[in-house]
Amino acid sequence: MPQPREMATRDAFRSEGRVINFQIGDQVRVIGLPHSEWHGVSGVVVNLIERPGRPGQLGDSNADESVPVQECAIQTYSGKRWFLAADLVRTVPDRALRLFRSELLERWPGLSPDDVTGLNGTRQELIGFLQERYGLGLKRASIEADAFISQVDSRLRTARETHSQTALKTAA
Repeated sequence: MPQPREMATRDAFRSEGRVINFQIGDQVRVIGLPHSEWHGVSGVVVNLIERPGRPGQLGDSNADESVPVQECAIQTYSGKRWFLAADLVRTVPDRALRLFRSELLERWPGLSPDDVTGLNGTRQELIGFLQERYGLGLKRASIEADAFISQVDSRLRTARETHSQTALKTAA
């Protein structure tokens, strides 16, 4: 079975002043905790807690502003375990990667399939691509990448929900 690819790096993005990392149902892999038995373990987010952070926490450039901390309960092969969102990365199955690339072609019509073949769905990679290809600054490229990834995530969630509802109706 092909290894899922990483999307949306540990760098959380901001939307309406709130840090957004993960949602219930996201497939994730533990990338933090390098010397732990949990490093590299994959699973699905089944519960979330968001709590206020301390000012200057997580190396935030604005030491006066507190950054919320998200904790995620991950269902793994061996049970449920809690992790900080900073220790997780979202993984994307190959079908979602194909959707990601096709959405790129639709969003930026000047691109060819060859232009996006090397992209693997990570936020940092997309930011770099937008900076190089379109000459965008880091801030503008980050905004574009975050909006795009959010849109793709929304479409994937809708597709999964529709598939789940159809499966339930068929089973009934």
